[in-house]
Amino acid sequence: MRADLTTSRATIRSEAVRRAGIHVERAMHRGTLLASRPAGLGSKVVTHETPRTVDEIADAYVDDVAALNPYEATYAGIPGHDGETTDLSPEGNAERVGLAKRTLRDLEAATARDERERVAGEAMMERLGLEVEMNEAGLDVGLNVLASPWHSTREVYDLMPTDTEEHWSNVASRLRDLPKAVDGYRRTLEAEIASGRPPARRQ
Repeated sequence: MRADLTTSRATIRSEAVRRAGIHVERAMHRGTLLASRPAGLGSKVVTHETPRTVDEIADAYVDDVAALNPYEATYAGIPGHDGETTDLSPEGNAERVGLAKRTLRDLEAATARDERERVAGEAMMERLGLEVEMNEAGLDVGLNVLASPWHSTREVYDLMPTDTEEHWSNVASRLRDLPKAVDGYRRTLEAEIASGRPPARRQ
């Protein structure tokens, strides 16, 4: 199990958190992300404490994103969240974007111990920066026929193990929470419509 978790962490880090696809924000008191893309690793001088390494920040991000997006944790093979449901409400979306912004700020001040870590950090910043930009453009929560948060409410069950009683208990737990997930996403779509970004009529 530990090997699987290590592999999952390494995969997410090496793919620059490909789906980085996780709440109003816990870390907003630490500052607002600039509209421009991050300048790069080490662009900030931190004098009051020793900056964390890129790997430390990436590992923390994996833990946080799994907690805020249990569906994503299942997709990535991260154990411990299969009985939980992702908050698809506007508040849940805001927390996940808040995590991305906080992680970007941490990466700007991070220490890269070698070339591999430097490249990984730059790639992670690019992916998280794109996630923030997509959110600001309203492209991350809308309904469409190819990929949207709505798809996750069904697809996640195809990836859940069903070999043991505990596995089935996780499935049942998620099914019980499905109405809450649906209601949260309904509120998200209503907020998008109110903001002038309705889904296409035929979606």
